[in-house]
Parts: sequence; C-alpha cells; structure tokens
Amino acid sequence: MAKTVLITGAGSGFGRGAELELAERGHKVIAGVLNDQQAADLARAAPKLTVVKLDITDSRDIGKVDRWNLDVFIANAAIGQTGPLSLIPLERLRAVFEVNVFGTFAITQRVAQAMRKKRAGRIIVTSSIGGVRAGVGSGPYTMTKHAIQAFGTALRAELRMFEVDVCLINPGPYATGFNDRMANDPGP
Repeated sequence: MAKTVLITGAGSGFGRGAELELAERGHKVIAGVLNDQQAADLARAAPKLTVVKLDITDSRDIGKVDRWNLDVFIANAAIGQTGPLSLIPLERLRAVFEVNVFGTFAITQRVAQAMRKKRAGRIIVTSSIGGVRAGVGSGPYTMTKHAIQAFGTALRAELRMFEVDVCLINPGPYATGFNDRMANDPGP
C-alpha cells in the first residue's frame, strides 16, 4: 500500500537516496530541501517527487507539514561541524544545535501532533553513530546527535500508546558527501 512520506534534508546524502528509492517503490514522496538549487536539481532528477523548500529552522516552513496527511516522516536534515570544543565559537555551536536539535524537534513535534490525533504513523529520526559515541574533534556534531538520541528515545515511549512508531537510525561514515562537507566547512 502506497504511503505518503515526507523527508527533510532531501537535497543530498541519505535523504536523496531514500526518497528516490521510496518513489520508485510507488510511495508519494515529499522531498524537503533547503534551497532553490537543490529543489531544481531534484525536480529534474526525479519528476515523481513533490519537491518543497523546507527550512526546519523557520516556523513558517514547518507549518507546511499541515498540508499533508503523512504516514511516514523521516527527520533527516542536519548540518555537520567538527573542531576542538575548546576553540569552537559559541555562535557556531548554537547554529549546529539550531538545525540538528531545535529544528528537528520543531518539525517532528508538529508531525507527531498530527499522527497522534489520527493514531497512526511512523517517525524515523536520522541520528548518527556519533549519537552514541564521541571522539576527538567530533564534539560539536556529536553533542547534537546525543540530544537527538534522547529525543527519539523519549518520543518513542510517549507515542507508543497512540499507535505512532518512532525509530532512530545511527549510520556511521558513508560516502554520501556529508562527512566531506563537514570536514571542509570552516563555519560562518
């Protein structure tokens, strides 16, 4: 049975791979991307998708989820940041938390409220192996993923009684380009 699926962070990496596969399998996929360039590229590459600009840190964009009766939500949008915790500027750390934790929380909460009302749905939160381990230089990113681990774990327990399944995915390093961008991004 075809499902309606929303994926954030769909412009590249795991999000792009998942949306293409899900669309190929006959699901109605709404691909949330950050900018016009990603939207244009994705619309050209996969005309079956519904591509929308969706900044998870913008409350107006988050309100777009009310348009869709979602069966599955994949919270995949994130940014990376490496560097020594003793040197990273607080503003940069806040920016990473804004996307990876607060943005993910805000959009997931909105989706969870709708799924709770209809007593059905699945929420998949993309965390990272960094959500369960941390190492030298990975602190800024892994701090956010540890927070996401706690969020997903608590949300799963809270929504179980409403027939909403929540699961976490903890990928390690894959050749999606994310880790390369994280290592090469000096930040703002």
